Amino acid sequence: MPRLIPFEKNFYREHQSVANLTPEEVAALHRELQVTLKGPNLPKPVRTFEEASFPDYILQAVKTSGFEKPTPIQAQGWPIALTGRDMVGLAETGSGKTLAFVLPAIVHINAQPFLQPGDGPIVLILVINYLFSL
Repeated sequence: MPRLIPFEKNFYREHQSVANLTPEEVAALHRELQVTLKGPNLPKPVRTFEEASFPDYILQAVKTSGFEKPTPIQAQGWPIALTGRDMVGLAETGSGKTLAFVLPAIVHINAQPFLQPGDGPIVLILVINYLFSL
C-alpha cells in the first residue's frame, strides 16, 4: 500500500473584521445574501475579497478582472472551501459558482508538492446542470 504524504488543507485565516461579526450580524448577512447553510461549525461569510484570506496573486487577478465584491455563493463558499472542507453549493447560472470553487482550488493546488508520475488529482470539482419545467 502506498504511503500518503500529509498535506495542508486549511488555508483560511479569518479576517479580524469577520471575527468581530456578532451572531446577529452574521444572521443578517445570511438573510441579505439569501444563503442557507447546513453543517456544524461553519465559518462566517466574507464581505470583501480581502476578507477571504486569498494570497496576493489571487487578489491581484480578481482586481484586474474588474470584480467589485463577492457574490453570495462566493461570500459563504470561500471560507468553507479554504478550510479544506467538502462543500456542495447550489446557485443560479451566472451567480459566480465557478470562482466559488476554482479560486480555493488554485490555492490548494499551489500548496501541494509537484505531481509525480502515477499521482492522482489534487482537486475534484463536479458540475451538474439540470433543466426542469413546471
